[in-house]
Amino acid sequence: MNARKRIVIARPTRLSATQSASERLGWLGWFGSLVPAFALVIGLTLLHDVYNENRASEVAEVDSALYLEGYLLLRDPSPDALKRGREAFQRLLKSYPGSRYVPEVWLRLGELYFDENELKQAVAAYQKAFELESPFKDKALYKLAWSHYRLDDYDAAVARFLQLIDLLQKAPQTGAE
Repeated sequence: MNARKRIVIARPTRLSATQSASERLGWLGWFGSLVPAFALVIGLTLLHDVYNENRASEVAEVDSALYLEGYLLLRDPSPDALKRGREAFQRLLKSYPGSRYVPEVWLRLGELYFDENELKQAVAAYQKAFELESPFKDKALYKLAWSHYRLDDYDAAVARFLQLIDLLQKAPQTGAE
């Protein structure tokens, strides 16, 4: 069923006092599912305008906007979205090297490289993510070890996996025992 038919079927044609609130507002649920897509389009358009007009200095939290742009583009199924997401992350790293998003951006870039079998670039990105203090340190080390393994660098892979075990054993225990 296409979207046009869904709107016609789901949207009440006449509101009456006997309809429940959920019946009267049921069509809003379908419309509400479109809101994130509209927000993505509007947000990306505004970000694009800010950078094209060199107005980044006028906007607070530009690093947050760049992070969000990259993050959302990685979830966009269009053909060039991954490339554009990677570029947004690289702009963030270049323009805001002290941003709170830097460790996560390095990890996400590592994931992109790993998934695209660009393993040497993945190693470099995971190494940078691991070197920074962040909650992603263990995941970066884990993926760093796997990247070495996939590069057939088994000694480095084993060394990183052993380093991960040490890191996890030193980490404070959380949760119920």
